[in-house]
Amino acid sequence: MDKKDLDPAEGKPNYTSFLIDKLNKIYDAWDDNRPEHALGRAIKLWFFLPIELKDKMEDDKNKITKDINAAYRINSVDFFTSHLVRNREARKLAVRYLPIFLDQMMRWLDQRGYLEDRKRKVRTGRE
Repeated sequence: MDKKDLDPAEGKPNYTSFLIDKLNKIYDAWDDNRPEHALGRAIKLWFFLPIELKDKMEDDKNKITKDINAAYRINSVDFFTSHLVRNREARKLAVRYLPIFLDQMMRWLDQRGYLEDRKRKVRTGRE
């Protein structure tokens, strides 16, 4: 985590701030018109999600990963054309899967209260 992301007034980072930071990076990549990068970040975030959500989304993650890997194995007439075709197919898959995968993740996190800003209890002298 960058020092600029951590506000000293908020104290130590917690799981919610970690999630918000990673989700913001996913949305930034999506806004920058890099859906394949955003999908890659979403798949990486899956590893840090609560176990209940990981179990629920594991089949989707495996299907997405399998399809993306298959897209990057496509061969064409030469190296340059193969590279273009692979990237185009991976981008199409990312555009198709990213909204669905993120929506499912965000709805579950929101229902469980993981996206709510919870202030830490500040200790005072007698506690």
